[in-house]
Amino acid sequence: MNENDFPRLDVAKVPSSVKVTLAQTLFQAINLAFQDLEVQADYQCWKAERSKHERDTNLRA
Repeated sequence: MNENDFPRLDVAKVPSSVKVTLAQTLFQAINLAFQDLEVQADYQCWKAERSKHERDTNLRA
């Protein structure tokens, strides 16, 4: 399979009302996921790793 096998989407042609509906749906799904303690713990680990990486990158600059 190559990149030409995938459908293309011109987001400029998506109506604003559809974009808002998609955003609301995504927000609700994220909010529901973050009610899970395991997801919260994973996020805190990710956040700490990212912060450490940013500090390490800034020290090298």
